Amino acid sequence: MKSNNNGFGYIIFFTLLSVTAVLGKSLINRYFIPKKNSATPVAAHSEKIGPEKQSEKPETWITVFVHGIMGIKPHITPANIIRIILDRVHNTAYAKAVELMREDPFFFKYQAMQTLGLQNIDPTLVKPGYAVGAIAYIFDEISKMAHPSKEINNIFLTFGWSGLSSRSARQSAGVDLYHALEQKIKKLREDGIEPKVRVIGYSHGGNVVLNLGAAHPVDYQGHSFHVDQLVLLGTPVQYETDHFIQSHLFKNIYHLYSRADRVQGLDCFSYKRFFSHKLFKSRYDLELPNSLKQVQIRVTDTVKQKGSSQELRPVNAQHSTVIMGTAPYLRDRSPGHAELWSFGWREHGSNKRFPLHPLPIVTMVPYIIKCVESYDKEYTSEESIIVDLRPRYAHAIVRKKGDSGDSVLIPIVDLKKVAELGNTIEKYKPDMTNFEQLYKNHEKQACKTAQLFQLDKRRMERFKKFKKRKTVSLDQIVTA
Repeated sequence: MKSNNNGFGYIIFFTLLSVTAVLGKSLINRYFIPKKNSATPVAAHSEKIGPEKQSEKPETWITVFVHGIMGIKPHITPANIIRIILDRVHNTAYAKAVELMREDPFFFKYQAMQTLGLQNIDPTLVKPGYAVGAIAYIFDEISKMAHPSKEINNIFLTFGWSGLSSRSARQSAGVDLYHALEQKIKKLREDGIEPKVRVIGYSHGGNVVLNLGAAHPVDYQGHSFHVDQLVLLGTPVQYETDHFIQSHLFKNIYHLYSRADRVQGLDCFSYKRFFSHKLFKSRYDLELPNSLKQVQIRVTDTVKQKGSSQELRPVNAQHSTVIMGTAPYLRDRSPGHAELWSFGWREHGSNKRFPLHPLPIVTMVPYIIKCVESYDKEYTSEESIIVDLRPRYAHAIVRKKGDSGDSVLIPIVDLKKVAELGNTIEKYKPDMTNFEQLYKNHEKQACKTAQLFQLDKRRMERFKKFKKRKTVSLDQIVTA
């Protein structure tokens, strides 16, 4: 019995010793010994990518921005939750309030949104509150920086839809967008221009643009156009629309998401499964196409040193802790749901520590796509790659999740240029004094007006019923 206890004790002792040795070796390798070949060096990468060839003809790109749903927070009641789940929100106070908010120009001042339908963005119009003009300007500048050797003519548009949290509303909007795009492309072709098409859908706007895939087989026998780049930005992945990624209408699909985005997966109302997903996943009736690239957007910055201004620290870009963003002086400043789409102009509620502040991630889409297309390592549609934007170091690190070995460094815009762009768009910035209070007031006014509208509507319906009954009674008396 004693010898058995000793033997058991030895087993525990050597097990603990082995675990300690493994952990010690891991810590030493991680923090004290730099990995020699853990990343592609900048020089080698630049040599590998090489300069872009000068294009023979200028490229014309149509870029369409599609917004998400309008504010739903004031309307979250048990009755409305049931209506949203059953997709019976039309002709309700919620639908009327959203309609009023959707028509209110106040909500256009900080994001890529205009009136309903496909609307042109006027690049010559510069005025406070014209946020779409600022988006178009920055996007155009970033496109030129990302592809300096190409001559690109950008045409910017917005597509406005109802903004309701409704499956049928998003499907109907997708069909409308298809028709509008077809007409726009037809006019350009008549002028001798064969445009490339890029559609960017934010939040549930992404599910609107996915419904382009539903519009095609219903209404058309053949494709009159293709979407060269479909960009989904913080889009809730839902059972109702995820299979549209298989549509041949979409040549390339970029699903961009952020781990810091707490809103993307919260939609449990208009969804057959409980809560939305962040990623597209294969299942028995869905095979992910090769055209799909799932990309986690990360933004990394340095820690502010105590007693001094924030300074650029020397970085061994090839060290695994630097590549993974776990070095002690690096901090994850990844974008939330708002930083993906809206300008950070608010006095309160905007993340001023966001390295790209006040620019939203949507303006960096040309660089992000370039990073994805420049990454030549093998990965599947099921896997997501990470594009880690580091403007303080003027580069992005592209890698697989949890792997520092297959990483690539790609030059991007630096902080100085970000600041210059931010200063340039000050002329588009609206008066943000008491913006949060004004936002709440506009939202409350829309809700109040909608409730009064519904009350009057019910009274009219009751009056009509009463009048009808009274008419029937008089007819019966006359007949008698």
